Amino acid sequence: MNPVETYILKQSKNNQEIMTFCHDILANQLGFNASIKWGLPYYTGKKGAVYLNRDKKGQGVHICFMRGKKLSNFDGLLQWHGRKLVVSYLATSLETIPESLIQHFEEAYKIDLNS
Repeated sequence: MNPVETYILKQSKNNQEIMTFCHDILANQLGFNASIKWGLPYYTGKKGAVYLNRDKKGQGVHICFMRGKKLSNFDGLLQWHGRKLVVSYLATSLETIPESLIQHFEEAYKIDLNS
């Protein structure tokens, strides 16, 4: 088991489901390299594109995109939350994750490889 999977298994059941879903798409389907950076699951192609962060209020998982200004955010799903570079989506349960999030993952991967 790699460090990211170990981290995921230490989370609450709800957060495990969300993080496992994201990890499977990011690492296994899209080919991001998964590691732990800043104590969080971090996904890179070339420089770094996505990380997962538990919500401090226990409401789910923030799915964070490093190059927010370059993402199209075509559906208005991603929020700035007062940050300048990183945008995120707060997933409160596996059922609330929209299909369009996968398109954001794919776009983030392309942006990261071309940066």
